[in-house]
Amino acid sequence: MHKSKKALSLLLSLALVFTIVSPAFAFSFQPIPGTPEDTDSGDYFGGFNEWSDYSIVVSPAVTAVNQVISPVIKIYNNKTQKYVTGNDLEDFWKNLELLADPGVLIYDSNDNGRFDERDYSVTKVTYEGYYYYDGFNPVLGDPSVRFTLSVNDDMSGFVIQSATTDVFTSKLVRFLVAKPGKISVKISGGTVNIDGSTKTVQDAKIYFTGTQVQVFYASGNKNTLATYPETAIIGVPYANFNTDDTAYAVIEEDGKYYATVQLESNELIDLDRSGVYQGYKVVLPPLAADKKYTLKVYARVSSWTSGNNYDYYAVGNVNLTVDEGKSTLIKPEDKVLAAGLYDPVTFTLDNKLADPSKHNVVDFKKYVRFIVAGKPYNVSETTGNLVEVDTSIINNQTWYWYEVTDKGLRKVKEDSRLPNGYKVTFGSPISDTVKVNEGKEEITVNANVPKDKTLLVEAAYTNYTALFGENRPYDSVSGGVAVGPRNKGNWIGFQKDYTKVFKAVELEAKPGTLTANTDSIYANQYHNVEFTLKDVHGKGVKGKMLNFSMPVVSVGGSSFGSSGNVTTSVETQDEGKVTATLFSQYANALQVDATIPIEQPVTINVKPSQQTGTKVQFVIGSDKYWVNGKEFTMEGFQGTSPAPYIAPGDRTVVPASYIALGLNAQVFWDANTKTATFVRGDTTVQMKVGSKIVKITKGGNTFTQSMEAAATTMDANGMDAGRIFVPAKYVVNAFGYEAKWDAETKTVTIE
Repeated sequence: MHKSKKALSLLLSLALVFTIVSPAFAFSFQPIPGTPEDTDSGDYFGGFNEWSDYSIVVSPAVTAVNQVISPVIKIYNNKTQKYVTGNDLEDFWKNLELLADPGVLIYDSNDNGRFDERDYSVTKVTYEGYYYYDGFNPVLGDPSVRFTLSVNDDMSGFVIQSATTDVFTSKLVRFLVAKPGKISVKISGGTVNIDGSTKTVQDAKIYFTGTQVQVFYASGNKNTLATYPETAIIGVPYANFNTDDTAYAVIEEDGKYYATVQLESNELIDLDRSGVYQGYKVVLPPLAADKKYTLKVYARVSSWTSGNNYDYYAVGNVNLTVDEGKSTLIKPEDKVLAAGLYDPVTFTLDNKLADPSKHNVVDFKKYVRFIVAGKPYNVSETTGNLVEVDTSIINNQTWYWYEVTDKGLRKVKEDSRLPNGYKVTFGSPISDTVKVNEGKEEITVNANVPKDKTLLVEAAYTNYTALFGENRPYDSVSGGVAVGPRNKGNWIGFQKDYTKVFKAVELEAKPGTLTANTDSIYANQYHNVEFTLKDVHGKGVKGKMLNFSMPVVSVGGSSFGSSGNVTTSVETQDEGKVTATLFSQYANALQVDATIPIEQPVTINVKPSQQTGTKVQFVIGSDKYWVNGKEFTMEGFQGTSPAPYIAPGDRTVVPASYIALGLNAQVFWDANTKTATFVRGDTTVQMKVGSKIVKITKGGNTFTQSMEAAATTMDANGMDAGRIFVPAKYVVNAFGYEAKWDAETKTVTIE
C-alpha cells in the first residue's frame, strides 16, 4: 500500500498534461473459467476469478440509499463452472457471514411493521444468529427470536430469514439501506475444508450507485482507437487507494459482459506529482467501433458529507467511444479483382496515436491477415494458399497475422517452447510487400482469388498472437519475442477470444472477357480469326490458353492434313491477342473458352460452304432423285421401296448408297457389323444399323454426334430393303454440304 500518498478527491476535471507513466505494464486480461455468459452486471460481479477455487455471488450486487433489499447468496465453483447446490452447501454454511458497517442495513427491530429511527442495524449475520448495532455497541442477537443465515427452500443458496423451525412460516428478512457503508459476504478465514482438502473462497461485496467515473488516454487520443489496447487513466472520485480491497472495472459490449479490468494499487497514477493520486492506470482490452461499450467501475471510496466520513463500495459507469480503424485502397482503382489472376492490391492503414512520443503506452503496431471466402464468409473456405506473395502470404483466418514493417510484411507465429507460456516468432520480411511513400506504409500483395470469391483484409493494431502475455525482451537467439502469462494480470473475463479487427479491404473477384473479331465462318474454308482475352480491368492477358470444343484449329499452315497443325488450344500473346486459323469441313457451332474465368465462352457458328458444286435432290415417297438437275431412278430389291421417307423422330432418311453417288463419295457396307462407311477425301462417316451415333473422322481426328433417328434397313413399309437408310443431314454436313427441307414439295435438297 502507498501510505505516503494522500488519497484525496479526483482532480481529473482539470486540464491534464500527461507525464511519463510507469514503465512496467503488460497486456492484462486473463480468461476466468466458468463465469456464466448470461449473467448481468448485478450478478456476475461477485468476485469470480481464476485464483480461487470458489466465488461468492450476492444479489443484489448493486444498491442505493433508501432501497429495501433481501440478499440472496450463492456459491460458484470456478473449476466445474457450476453453482453449488443441495447438501454440498453444508460445506460453506457454518463459515459464511454477511458483514455490514453500523447504521447501514436497518431491520424492523421493534416489530412495528415499518422502518423508523428507533430500529437497529445489523452488522453481522451467520448460521447461528446475528449482531446488531443499537447506536452504541455491536450486540449479539437472539437466534431464537430473530433471524439467521439459512439455506433457501430449493437448496440453491443462502438467504437471511426468520429463525423458526416451521418452514411454512419462515420468511425473508428485509433490510433498509439507510446510508452508504461497506457491505460484504465472505467465508470466515477465506477457506473451507472439503473432503480433507483446503479450498479458497473469493468474497463478494454490495456496491452503491452514483460514482462519476472519468476516463483519459495516455496516447493523447480523445477516444479509444478500435483494436488498439489503449493505456487508460480511470478516475474514481474519492477512491480509497490505500485499501486492500481490489477495485475492478467491468466492460459491457452491446449490453453484455465483455471483460473485467482489475484496478490494482500498484498501478496508480499521480500525473502532476502533487502527492495526490488521480486514478488507476490500466491497459484496456481491444474494442470494436461497431459496438457500444460501457465501463462500470467497482471500487472502495471514502467521502465526506456534512462532516461525516462515509467509507463504502461504490459503482459508477461511463460510456466508451471507439474511433473506427481507417484504411485507404490505392489499387485496384476500380475496386474489383481479376479472378484467377495475380492481381496487385495496394492499401494503407491510416490511424495513428495523437501523441505517442511522450508517454509509455502499448507499442502502436499494425497487423493484417488475409481471408478468401464467399459471402457470407465461411470459415471452412479460408484454408490454403489462395492469397500469395511468392507463396508466402497465407490465406487463413485463425493463425496467420502479418506485422507491417518498413521492410515488408512478416509472419507472426506461435511456437510452444516455454514451460509457462509460449513463444512468438517472426518470419523474415517479405520483399516488395511494404513501401514507405510520403510517410505512409503502402502494403501490396498479389492476390489470386477465384471467381465470385472475396478477398477480405482484416487489420488490427494489436498482435493477437502475443496478446495474452507480458512482453519480454527480444530473444535474439530464436529471432522472436518470448511471452507468457503474468502470475496475476488485470484483464479478466470468461470470453475465449478478445480479438477485434476492422475491415481494411474487401474486394470481389470478377471474371474477364473473351472476344473474337467474327462470330461465324464457312465450312470447308480456312479463316484467320483474332481472339482477345482481357481481365476485369480491361487489360489484355498474355500467356493464357484458349481451348476449342473440337480439334479444328490449324495454326500457321495451309494444310489440314499435317498432324502438327491440328490442335485444340492456342496461347494468347501481347495485349491478350492471338490469331488462329480455323477450318471445319461441316456446319456446326464451335465453343472457345479460356483457362482463366471469363464471363462467357465465345461461340463461332460454322455455316455451310459457299463453294459451288453438286446439287442433289430427293423427294419423299419417290424412287427418283436429281443430281445437278439430272433425273436418276433408284432401284429396289425384291419388291421393297428405295424411296426416302420420314422416320420416327421426324427425321428424313435416305438410301445411303444414293447419297454417296450424288456427292461423288464412296460407301462401304460391313455385313458383320452392319456398318456403312462413307469416304470422301480425308473425311469418313460411319453409321451403324440401330444406332443413333454417327462417327466422323477427319485428318486423323475422330468425333461423334448423336442423331434424332437411328440408321435402319427398313423401308417406308417396314420391310427389310436390303440397303441402309440414314438421316441425310449428318452425312452431307460432314462433307461440307447442307441439307434443306421443303415441306410443301416434301423435297430434300443437298448443296
